[in-house]
Amino acid sequence: VHFCVIMDGNTFPQPSGTSHPWSGAAWQSFVLRYNGYFQRADYETTDECRPLVFLLMTPTSAKTLFGGAAQFGTFLRAWAAAATARPHFVLMYAWNKSFVDALGVDSVSAYAIFPRKINGSFSELQQQQQQTWDEWTVVTDVVPIASTGWDPRDRAGGCNNPKCTQQPCEGPWWIQRPTPKQIVETVRAAVDWACGRPKQSRTRRALVYAWNENTEGGWLVPTLAEGNVRLDSLWKATGHLNGSWSCTSIHAMLPDTSQLPDDKTGGLAYMKALDKNFLQHHVTVDPEAPLRLELELAALDKEPSRSS
Repeated sequence: VHFCVIMDGNTFPQPSGTSHPWSGAAWQSFVLRYNGYFQRADYETTDECRPLVFLLMTPTSAKTLFGGAAQFGTFLRAWAAAATARPHFVLMYAWNKSFVDALGVDSVSAYAIFPRKINGSFSELQQQQQQTWDEWTVVTDVVPIASTGWDPRDRAGGCNNPKCTQQPCEGPWWIQRPTPKQIVETVRAAVDWACGRPKQSRTRRALVYAWNENTEGGWLVPTLAEGNVRLDSLWKATGHLNGSWSCTSIHAMLPDTSQLPDDKTGGLAYMKALDKNFLQHHVTVDPEAPLRLELELAALDKEPSRSS
């Protein structure tokens, strides 16, 4: 079982009581904490043994937290220089090339692919995300993201975000619910895309949106209506590869601080990488747990799957 982190720009951890949060003792504490994570055998790395760090950061949040994109880029370079192993930074905001260039990140991806249609079909979203991955290659290296849906209408009646100025917060767009077969198809497409483009997707990994964003319309978690059908379909598809998939192991990233390093800072989304055997035998759901899960596929062709 492996883990990595998402640094969330909305709740990025900042020390209190200092005039400059990333200097002096605060900076040393930050570096030591993450070096401790990177040195763990269960921290998720690239094939080059670089620890994966996902950055859910927008230009606005970079300005709020660091003073701007240039300053945030300086922070990332300083962090990389001080780390025991140079992180592979993946910016989950791929639409602004100047922002990406200012940060100097290794790859780009996204939190989700947002359809620009009302009552659109899932096949239309699949086509959109394929086009989006291709467009991102002009920006830099790509970690493709596959969407399991988008429908935030459940949130329309009561958004609890004080910064939200529209209902629903995520906009008016939504798509029809996919079938389990379509879920498998879209995940497989992301894996094949990553594996088939070694010069454009060096990590050979893909993200899948999402584990339990049920009220946004994207999930893999078992539900009362569907049961385990989405997970079962993925398991069957990846459990009988026979050369049909170009990867051999599935990894789900799950923030579960009870089994990860002793740090409950709200700005971090801890992620565990779970192989397909774990998905088959050990997936349990606590509906009360404040989980935020993204699914990662390790596109590692010809590598034996890791056991949990």
